[in-house]
Amino acid sequence: MGISRRAFLAGSATVAGAVAGAATIAAPAIAQARKAVLRYIPPSNLAGIDPVLTSGAPVRNHGYQIYDTLFGMNTRFEVKPQMAEGAEQSADGLTWTIRLRDGLKFHDGEKVLARDCVASLKRWGARDPLGQTIFGLTD
Repeated sequence: MGISRRAFLAGSATVAGAVAGAATIAAPAIAQARKAVLRYIPPSNLAGIDPVLTSGAPVRNHGYQIYDTLFGMNTRFEVKPQMAEGAEQSADGLTWTIRLRDGLKFHDGEKVLARDCVASLKRWGARDPLGQTIFGLTD
């Protein structure tokens, strides 16, 4: 008969606590046996909500949770359309046409237009080092 993971971890925490001092180690989620709300505490305060103006990880992570991007990566790090329906490259390879998905709206219900995306990209490209490099290499 095997031992359950929960019982093993509870026992390990008790032994480790007795050896190292009970106040120095916490039992891993054993105290949370009942279902409850998952709470996340970021490593620092959210200094702002604009990931273009602030490069801190909490602001970036918050931005990914509330803002859409034209393309995003899946769990296998493959780039996939997010706001975009798709993209086509011209025959000469110099021009890309990105089509937006239907139904994209801002928080106030206004439709997202191509010019909104262009303005956002230009804003990002003027401030972000990667954006500056990309815009410096394009016509």
